[in-house]
Amino acid sequence: MALTGIYLLQQEFPSIHRHCALWSEHLRWWQFFTCSFLSHDLVHLAVNAGGLAIVYSQFAPQVRGPVLAVAFCLFATISNLVFFEWLMPRPAWLIGASGGSYALLGFFSWFLRRAYFCVYRCKWLKFRIIPVLVVSIAGEYLYVRWRMPAPVLAWQMHAIGFVLGLSSAAAIHAVYASSRAVAARCPGQGMVQRLGASVHEAIFRVRQFAEISGKPGVAEEAV
Repeated sequence: MALTGIYLLQQEFPSIHRHCALWSEHLRWWQFFTCSFLSHDLVHLAVNAGGLAIVYSQFAPQVRGPVLAVAFCLFATISNLVFFEWLMPRPAWLIGASGGSYALLGFFSWFLRRAYFCVYRCKWLKFRIIPVLVVSIAGEYLYVRWRMPAPVLAWQMHAIGFVLGLSSAAAIHAVYASSRAVAARCPGQGMVQRLGASVHEAIFRVRQFAEISGKPGVAEEAV
C-alpha cells in the first residue's frame, strides 16, 4: 500500500523522483534510503510490491511487521550504498525495493536452507529457497546481457542484497554459536549468557518456519 501511494504521488508531483531517486551526478545522502520506495512504472510497482508481499506472507507470522520493516530499510540502504560505490554506472539513477527484498529473503534462507517452501497448500509444489534465488539472479543476468539494455534492470542489486542478507545471517549465527560456547565455559558471565539467550530466541523464531506444515506460505521441513 505504501509503495502504491508513493507511486501515485510520483505521478502527481514529478519532483519526488528528482529529489528521492539515487542519482550518480547530484547525490544527496537521503537518496540511499528514499530510492527504495520509488517505482518507474506500473510493472515495476507490481514487481516491487510483489516481492515485499512474498517476504511478508512468508515471515510475518513469526516475525513482527515492524521488525521486518526496519530490517528492510536497513538492508535496502546498505545495498544501495554498496551498489553506488562499486557498480553504479555514471551517469545513472536507481530506484526500486528489490535490493531490500532479496536481502530479507537471503537472510531468512540461511536459517531455512534445509527446508522446503510450500506454495499455498500445494505440498507437491514446493522448493528450496536458496537455489530459486540463485537461479533467479542468474536468469536476470542472462536476460540483461542478451535481451535488455543494462541500465533498465540492475540485476547486481539483487545479487548484492542476497549476499548481504545471507552473510548477515551467517554472522549472527556465528555470534550465537560462539556466545553459547563461552557461556558454557564461563557460567558466571551473565552478559554473555544474556547475549546468547537473545540471539538464540531470534534464531528459534526463524527456525520455527521449518516446523510448520500445511499452512499457506510457510516452510515445510524436508523429509
